[in-house]
Amino acid sequence: MVGHEVYPEFLKAAPKTVVRSYGDAAYDKENCYEANEKHGIYPIIPPQKNAVFRVNTPPHMQARNNAYLEILDLGGDDEARKLWKKLKGYHFRPLGETAMFRFKQLVGNTLKRMFAHDI
Repeated sequence: MVGHEVYPEFLKAAPKTVVRSYGDAAYDKENCYEANEKHGIYPIIPPQKNAVFRVNTPPHMQARNNAYLEILDLGGDDEARKLWKKLKGYHFRPLGETAMFRFKQLVGNTLKRMFAHDI
């Protein structure tokens, strides 16, 4: 399974205090926006580069259309996407990914050795 397919299940387990979710363009899928709306979470997901404005969309897709229009208003190019990400605080997503990567690099082998006998 790919990330966007398990995303709705992941959100079911998320604490109710979560108010925003950050995802890359791979999560620019209707099921992800629908899951966010069901849980009252505001999605910060950049539309895919080939995205188009969707007319007559259901309410859960409004955040996507808004993101698309915001990027378009900023110029619609790669620089506009970068600026949109800065304005939305999107830079926190890669910081979390980097922190987890570094943690795994530091203790990953130790954890494998500690739990190898449990397998």
